[in-house]
Amino acid sequence: MSEFTWNGIVRHGFGFYNPNHAAALICAAFPFLLGWKRRPWIGILLAAALLVPLALTFSRTGLAVLIFESALLAVLKGGTARKTAVAAIALAIAVFGAFGVPARSTESGTSATRRSIP
Repeated sequence: MSEFTWNGIVRHGFGFYNPNHAAALICAAFPFLLGWKRRPWIGILLAAALLVPLALTFSRTGLAVLIFESALLAVLKGGTARKTAVAAIALAIAVFGAFGVPARSTESGTSATRRSIP
């Protein structure tokens, strides 16, 4: 398993060179898991289980993509998919919060604030 350290926070890459690539692959599975028609509870359980590895990547974009995917699923499918999407977003925020991902989102001066515009 690939591990990367950012300001003392260990980010897992799960075999990828960049943890964001692992987050992209995990996020790519969510629409398929949340869109099952037969036995939807299996897809929901698998999607919930994938939230832990997604949180371990500490990918802020991964969380944003998951929220966008869930919202899009709710808009396109409607009905009970809206409840599933809201539950997925709430659970994702809870899991990310439990793993301390918001600490990575603080103003640290290491990203956009240090970039210069030519």
